[in-house]
Amino acid sequence: MEIEKQVNLPVLGLDLHSGSPRSSKPCRYSVVVIRNGKVTLEKRGVQLNEILRIASELGPCILATDNVFELAPDVSGLRRLFLKLPSGAKIIQVNKEGAFFERLSHVARKEGLIVGKRSDSLVEAKLAALLASRGVGSEVILFEPECRIVVTRNASIKKGGSGTNRWRRMIEAAILNEANRIASCLDERGIEYDLYVHQAEGGLRRAEFVVYAPEPTVTEIVR
Repeated sequence: MEIEKQVNLPVLGLDLHSGSPRSSKPCRYSVVVIRNGKVTLEKRGVQLNEILRIASELGPCILATDNVFELAPDVSGLRRLFLKLPSGAKIIQVNKEGAFFERLSHVARKEGLIVGKRSDSLVEAKLAALLASRGVGSEVILFEPECRIVVTRNASIKKGGSGTNRWRRMIEAAILNEANRIASCLDERGIEYDLYVHQAEGGLRRAEFVVYAPEPTVTEIVR
């Protein structure tokens, strides 16, 4: 993803200094802040809560890293972290373009940055910040657009005899058929979704799709 529109934002480059996000002990990071093209902060041994404080002071900013899973052990953890960032903040993985990853040092050399022979977390945090400030990398999307499709009966079924039961089963079968049709449409386009159903004697009582695509796209596919 191109990030030219974001390079005027302050950049907070991060690299893991010690610890592991999977450990119960807090991690420590090396941090470099670039603002208006100048390095305004270089610091080692920073805990995550202090990083969040720095980000809060910066306001809308870019968190730049070469490995987002140094910040959290999984996607759920990254989402929780993202929600603690100031509005307008972005997380950029500087060594990722589309689906391709490269070593941070390789990306830095391509951009003409000097890379030392020895690995150092503060140096790597600075490289990440410099690369992001140049518009290098891809934004980490943690909350994809989604919409919901609910298939259910639109009227209550009054209690009655065998005729009512047949009518109920027909509706349940119709809900099942419609759910299958929608699933086929989404599958054909390769759109991801989760499906939650309430099963019934005749088929389904209710089907709810959580579709991971913008509503206009889904509406165009599922009519």
